[in-house]
Amino acid sequence: MDAKVKFTNEFKEMTKSKPSRRKLGELRYKKLKELDENGSLSMCRTRQEVADMLGIPGAKGRSFVVRAIY
Repeated sequence: MDAKVKFTNEFKEMTKSKPSRRKLGELRYKKLKELDENGSLSMCRTRQEVADMLGIPGAKGRSFVVRAIY
């Protein structure tokens, strides 16, 4: 089975650079609100579990969650 994938110029421009710290923070808070609205956040028992659901690894994730709670 052969498949053809075409990348648009818009997609190429978006993937050239990493998101800024501000944009990354906005995306993380948005994901946190989505988890809260659909009830997934209430299943977490530890800060590390919340960080894992957000996709933030290790101590950086725990630190983000602590600051978000504060």
